[in-house]
Amino acid sequence: TTPLAFSHDGRMLASGDYGDWGSMICIWSTQTWERQLELDANRLGVGHVFGIAFSPTGEYLAASGSKIVILTLSEL
Repeated sequence: TTPLAFSHDGRMLASGDYGDWGSMICIWSTQTWERQLELDANRLGVGHVFGIAFSPTGEYLAASGSKIVILTLSEL
């Protein structure tokens, strides 16, 4: 299954994906459905993404796999 999470305001969708290219974390605009950001989850140390969630303010994104990382979206 693919982990998905909508931001609190519904403007972003985060997804975790795993394929031949590796494990990725993507953020999509729900206005245009264009990918806004793509991160290599393996480089972040997450590995296969099992869960993903936005903070209530939308400032942070948490991803869990072999470890949990919390990303500050304004810094990406």
